[in-house]
Amino acid sequence: MSSIPGSGSAGAFGPGGGLDFSSGDASGGAPNAVAKSCVIAGTRVIFELEWSPIQDRSAPEAEFQRARKLGYTFATMLPDKSLVGLARGLQPGPGRPHAAVVMLIERFSSGGAEAILLSAGNRVAFIGLMDRRPVPGFDRLVNGLEAALALLKEFRDIHIDQDVRVATDLRDVIPNGEMLQVQTIFDMPESGSLVRPLVNRTLRRTVVAGGLTALLVGSSLGYFLWEQHQTRKAAEEAARLAAENDPNRLYEKAIAHMLAQAGVPGNAVLDRWRTLLNRLPLSREGWALQRFQCSQNTRDCQATWSRNFGNFHDFLTEPPTDSRFPRVTPTPNNDLLGAAITTHHPWDEPELDGHAAASSSAAASAPPAARLATLSRRALPLADTATQQWGSRLQDVALVAGNAQATSLKPSRLFGPSTVTDLQALKQPVVQLEWQVTDGLWSLPSIDLPPSAVPESLTVQLNASQITYTLTGRVYAKGKLY
Repeated sequence: MSSIPGSGSAGAFGPGGGLDFSSGDASGGAPNAVAKSCVIAGTRVIFELEWSPIQDRSAPEAEFQRARKLGYTFATMLPDKSLVGLARGLQPGPGRPHAAVVMLIERFSSGGAEAILLSAGNRVAFIGLMDRRPVPGFDRLVNGLEAALALLKEFRDIHIDQDVRVATDLRDVIPNGEMLQVQTIFDMPESGSLVRPLVNRTLRRTVVAGGLTALLVGSSLGYFLWEQHQTRKAAEEAARLAAENDPNRLYEKAIAHMLAQAGVPGNAVLDRWRTLLNRLPLSREGWALQRFQCSQNTRDCQATWSRNFGNFHDFLTEPPTDSRFPRVTPTPNNDLLGAAITTHHPWDEPELDGHAAASSSAAASAPPAARLATLSRRALPLADTATQQWGSRLQDVALVAGNAQATSLKPSRLFGPSTVTDLQALKQPVVQLEWQVTDGLWSLPSIDLPPSAVPESLTVQLNASQITYTLTGRVYAKGKLY
């Protein structure tokens, strides 16, 4: 009889390194015992395999077949193919079975005498290794901690001349043990630790031969059916990809929301801005109106006041009508005495339309887009029509202003999600044209926006010599006839 090197006790290995199964279970169990199973870190782990050496590591298949003839039905090997672990049966459990010894050798063992204790529900596993090989009798899954501690004492007694490395996930009861990272060792096992069924190769050869005959008989029909299936599968996949990447599908998914968020078209918002501007005095309490700014991105207009001779108290005690949140804005040199004052004037109130205020708090708190019209794609003009009609109005404004640079209208470009860029591929595209008007304040009341034009910002600048305004926006149109 030979033994595991350094084990200090007789093993279950036959003379010359071959398999010797006459002595029963080398793991300490009864002959014909079923290898035990439990789930650790989501993996079905197998214990109490019968470990024996392989005579020819380059061709272990012959010994596997001998083991099958002796009644063994499952087998696995150490990573170096020096030992084979056998079982006559496995306790049932979920998932594919993996040998605990192999996984510990692959992911934990570093050599020498090593004892591993693992909690497994109401059971405890004990694995004893010597120089990265299992020690006979110490691949066990026992009922209770006392039995496991007894195996630990026995293992230490056998290796009394060794410094036994103890690792466990039961640090509370084995305080001197090294902390074992169970998840790291047993999660996502590799195929090398699988405990595989031993196959009857003679029977398999017979079955394979019969299968080959049947395959040859039906190969022509099978290939034809397979080719048809592959063609149909490729066509279905191509159709699916074409549908997913169809620019019209991507465009239609986003365009309605984007049009609703583009802003309120026509004169509705511009009229409110002009009403607010008309209500503001040019000066009060020694402070002069310097700048007036409105934007559809905000819910109010901002007025900036510069000091001529008044003080903060005079202005802030009774700020202008309809203003909110007056605050002092420091100058660039951080001199508060020369600071400006900014007042905020809400433009989204229904009263600015000349109608009665909404009585409910819900109506009063609703955003502008909920109370004012939004763009309708069906109602948009064609791009050429929008260019001719709105462009003509802008040309008239520039002519009256006596300055050809007073207005501008940029070429149309596709409006929609950034993932779609080919206008010609779309069935119902929308385009946008940026425009701008800069002139003296006298012409602001005469600006009449078409229903497809959205005013985006109004900036009025007041100085001692003149008052000018800049009005910007976009006009939206159909990119093609639909």
